[in-house]
Amino acid sequence: MALLKRSGATTSAAGSNKRATGSSTSFSDLFGLVVAYLKQETLDPIKQLSQFVRWGLAGALAFSIGTLLILLGVLRLLQTETGSVFSGLLSFVPYVAVVVVAGATFVIAASRVAKGSATKSPAPPNQSEEGH
Repeated sequence: MALLKRSGATTSAAGSNKRATGSSTSFSDLFGLVVAYLKQETLDPIKQLSQFVRWGLAGALAFSIGTLLILLGVLRLLQTETGSVFSGLLSFVPYVAVVVVAGATFVIAASRVAKGSATKSPAPPNQSEEGH
């Protein structure tokens, strides 16, 4: 066994090998900790976001199908229940009316999305002030 001398202390080569193994162990622990942190801070939020997006897409699809069926119902109502008012040269009016209603629905829905919960709300007032 070779003896190493550092600053007046005598250690064996096996002792320095244990020190090197300890630092590689701490490096692997640090690496494992960094990987776990990155998974926690990136993958977990992405998984939660994907569930949020799935429910949002399902809701958007249901809303779209419902709106389409309502608009189709309004068109059929205007065509059949108004008698001969929209016949001949005015046969296009029910279609224009449905397009106007669809456009208004789209504008209302888009304005609600723009005002959604993604916008920042103002910070609450500072509660740390005492005696005022």
